[in-house]
Amino acid sequence: MRKSTILPLLLVASTLGLSACFLLPASMRNKAENAKAKTDDAKAKGQEAEEVKKQADDCNKLAQKLPAIEEENALGQAIALNWIKNNGGLVLDKSGDGDANKLERYVNQVGKNLAATSSRPGIEWTFGVLNSDSFNAFSAPGGYVFVTKGLLKQVTDEAQLAGVLSHEIAHVTKRHALRVYAQEKANQCRTAILAQKGAEKAAPEINEELNAWKSALGAPGGYIDFSKGAGAILGKLTDKVVGTITEKGFAHGDEFDADKTAGEMLLTAGYDAKDYQSFLAKIPQDGSAFANHPKNAERQQKLDEFFNSFKTNPDPFLPAPDSKDLKPVPLKDELSFAKK
Repeated sequence: MRKSTILPLLLVASTLGLSACFLLPASMRNKAENAKAKTDDAKAKGQEAEEVKKQADDCNKLAQKLPAIEEENALGQAIALNWIKNNGGLVLDKSGDGDANKLERYVNQVGKNLAATSSRPGIEWTFGVLNSDSFNAFSAPGGYVFVTKGLLKQVTDEAQLAGVLSHEIAHVTKRHALRVYAQEKANQCRTAILAQKGAEKAAPEINEELNAWKSALGAPGGYIDFSKGAGAILGKLTDKVVGTITEKGFAHGDEFDADKTAGEMLLTAGYDAKDYQSFLAKIPQDGSAFANHPKNAERQQKLDEFFNSFKTNPDPFLPAPDSKDLKPVPLKDELSFAKK
């Protein structure tokens, strides 16, 4: 067959094929179009899910970032108010220069003298006594330290009081609570991001919270400005941090670290650090707030190891723990109010 004959035949066949396509039933065309739409929709949802997952994974970075001082102060104030509210309030005498005020001034005097020798002397440190008979002490980021009346009743000299305050100061300077906070930020951020599809149709405050987290992911240090509509986040984070510290306590390594730092601060201030070591034996453990702390004997042993290290590696800036220059400091009369 000649080429001149083949070409027209091909053109006819092609035309017939095209006509056949357009002659497909409407139901078949709709089915094909619906299938394509479903494929495109699934693809878009898959891309959206991948983006959400990526943002949620980015939240994990917040666990590695310690907050700016403004954020630390906001968190510290919220946690401090929680400790005060749930432990009988502050021991204060509003009438004037009463015994309660003398007690508060005495604890502040001892605490601030110690804090001035810490690694963060520039913090605006605040010390207070809580009107609770439980044996406990608390700290909060930003320089808040509290002891209960119940604990003060067991104190027999100023070195023991100074040891308790130094231990709590160390939790602040070492930023132990802030590490708990950073992990909770990551957890809360991830939860909010993963739920963002629903949040887009939810109440404005939920969208506001979501936007705050997205902003934190792009901010240096994961900074959250609690003064700009992120109050709900602060409340949730405070509850989580307080709950974690109350139920689980700090890591045992953090407690040992705080004891060692307390020992250094006591020696720097001229106190007998072994008085604090002895005081640790008074801490209740069974079924108490200290149930998740290391055992008293273990904490005392770790301090023994620290004190013994001076024999082989003396510190030129600190007196040895067995120095005769370290003399007991009797309690001031102001503390008698706590023992009533």
